[in-house]
Amino acid sequence: MLRSAVVLAAVGLAAAGDGWVQDRTGDGVTVFTKEVPGYGLKAFKAVTRVNVGVDAVAALIGDAGSFPKWYADCSENRILKKLGPNEYLSYFVNDSPFPVTDRDSIMHTVVAQDAQTRAVTFTMVGKPKEAPENPDRVRVPRVEGRWTLLPISAEETEVTLEMKSDPGGSVPAFLANQQVTVGPHKTLLNLRKWVQKPRYKNAKVDYATVEVTYGQ
Repeated sequence: MLRSAVVLAAVGLAAAGDGWVQDRTGDGVTVFTKEVPGYGLKAFKAVTRVNVGVDAVAALIGDAGSFPKWYADCSENRILKKLGPNEYLSYFVNDSPFPVTDRDSIMHTVVAQDAQTRAVTFTMVGKPKEAPENPDRVRVPRVEGRWTLLPISAEETEVTLEMKSDPGGSVPAFLANQQVTVGPHKTLLNLRKWVQKPRYKNAKVDYATVEVTYGQ
């Protein structure tokens, strides 16, 4: 417990220098937020550490169909098109509470690994015009995000999820707060559990092609 507190304190000091303000912390996950001009919601950065190697986390994030089971408020996520060996278009649906209309996003994701640090990134940019709109959902007009998986050791990875978005239309204050604090916190808590499943924990990833060999 002491070690976790020291780690989270160190992360907090590093994030504060970039204008991030700690908004929520607990159970090994810390969420920071900051205002970003031109976006309808605050940006968030959620950080945790997991006791698995970087391949396990990358395998989970690369398993698009698994998102509704662990990513907070996601009711659908699927690959629309492979654009290259390490990039793809995906369709993501955010399930909003009644009477707010669900939001959907078309995400262009590029996966890369740093040759020196071995950190893996999933960099996401919204491409709202890349697929027809669903009349029952509001298409998110602007969104950018990134997963950063930094290997601390062979059996420990620091996971950071950053996101900024304009959800389109009006969003009640309670829901806006949930999207940038409660949701990211819950997402990383769930990720910490899901990466321990043998399918992901024993996976191997080829980052040149983003091909995953899942474990048993």
